[in-house]
Amino acid sequence: MADTVTLSEQVEELEARIATLEARIQALEAGASPSRRSGSSGSGSSAALEVDAREWTTPYAIAELEVAETWIELHETSARPQLQRLIRQVVEEEGPITERLVLDRVRRAWGLKRAGGRVQEAFDQAVRQLVARALVERDDDALRLPGTSLVTVRVPTSEEATRRGAEDVPRVELALAMVRTAHAAGGSVAIDDLTMQVAKLFGWTRRGGAIQERLDAALELAAARGDVTIDARRVSAA
Repeated sequence: MADTVTLSEQVEELEARIATLEARIQALEAGASPSRRSGSSGSGSSAALEVDAREWTTPYAIAELEVAETWIELHETSARPQLQRLIRQVVEEEGPITERLVLDRVRRAWGLKRAGGRVQEAFDQAVRQLVARALVERDDDALRLPGTSLVTVRVPTSEEATRRGAEDVPRVELALAMVRTAHAAGGSVAIDDLTMQVAKLFGWTRRGGAIQERLDAALELAAARGDVTIDARRVSAA
C-alpha cells in the first residue's frame, strides 16, 4: 500500500528538488569559474591559497546496489534483512556517509521515488539495530564501518551523480578537508580563504546559507578535535 503523503513530506520533497537544482546551478557555475577568476580584480589572497590536493583527494565512488526482491514493501518486517544488507553495503563502500544519503541510495535501489513516513521509520530502526550489533557505527553525523577512518577527501567527478550537496557531505569529511587544505597552504590561513578553497573541492561555487553553515560547523569540529587552532579569524593546522 502506498504511503500517505503528509505536508511535511511534501515540504521535504520540495526542499530536495531545490537542493538538486542548486547543485546543478553550482555545477554550471563551476564550469565557468576559470574565466571568471581570470577577470577577477580581488586582493589575490584566494589565488595564493590555491593548493595541489591530488595527494589527499580521491574521486567519489557510488555503491552499486542490487535488490533481490523489490516486490516486498521496504517498510515490511520481511524486508528488514535485505534492508540491513543494503545499508551495510552502502556504508562499507561510501562510508563515512550521512544517514540521509544512505536512505537515498537504498530507496532508489528499491525503485521508490520518495521515502515516506513508514519507509523512514523502517530505515531508522534498521540503522539502530545495526549500530546496536556493532555492525556499523556513528561518527558525528555519519555512519561508517567499525574501526575504519577517513584518510582522503572524496571529491566529485564529471558525473553528476557524484556531486554531493552540503548536507550530504559528512562533517568529519569537511573537517578533514579543512585540515588538509590548511596544511597544504602552510602557516596561518584566513577562515574565508580556507572555506572558499574547501567549497571548491566539492564543486560549490557559492557559500551562502546552508553551505556556509555546514563549512563553519566542520571547522568548529576540526578545532574541537584539536586538528586546527583558530585565532583572530585565522586557522592554523595543528
